[in-house]
Amino acid sequence: MTQDELKRDYVSIMIISADIEKNGYAYFQAVKDNNLIECFRQLKNAFIPYSILGNSLKCLRKYTNGNKLLSDKMKGLRKKLELMNHLRNKCSGHLDQEVLDNAIQWEPSLFTKENIHSEYHICLIYKTLLESAINSYCDENGLQKYFLTEIDLFYPPNWDAFMDFMADSQRESLDFLHDIKKVIIPQIKTVDTFEDLLYQSKFAGETDFRLKKKK
Repeated sequence: MTQDELKRDYVSIMIISADIEKNGYAYFQAVKDNNLIECFRQLKNAFIPYSILGNSLKCLRKYTNGNKLLSDKMKGLRKKLELMNHLRNKCSGHLDQEVLDNAIQWEPSLFTKENIHSEYHICLIYKTLLESAINSYCDENGLQKYFLTEIDLFYPPNWDAFMDFMADSQRESLDFLHDIKKVIIPQIKTVDTFEDLLYQSKFAGETDFRLKKKK
């Protein structure tokens, strides 16, 4: 592996880890504060770094070669990250029109006169959209592929199951990324002296920010 690869992967890992950790703190704190609107808003943000991690597994696989523990951790994460990517695509990074239509059908009270004029309306919208996204992650027979049942987040056992999923995903992802980072760091050539920094600075001014077009 080149130094460019190692440094690029290290920076990616640091960003993903920080986002997972901070977003996780934000929505769990919102739960503690009994602020459901903020919790649902932060959950929408939280799906994004997990989706990025899922899309990065192919690139990170090279660090697991010959390491059964790391390979097993990556394998154990895949199922969770596949659901996270689905949620990101359906109700976070994008708003899927079919999922929106299903949400409206799933929760008829969205358009009662009382709810439309309520400050709480956005909470009900967030909640119903998330349920629709979760429940659309199903097999050809309509069975939810992760929880194996339709999810209603105002039903306490369903809420607990989803929050356990989020907590487990955070713990396992951060643990995996921490282990990958330990593999990368010893291989990175650091800038150890002021002279080295001056030398590297010469190349900084030559940075070409034009992005290469994908073929």
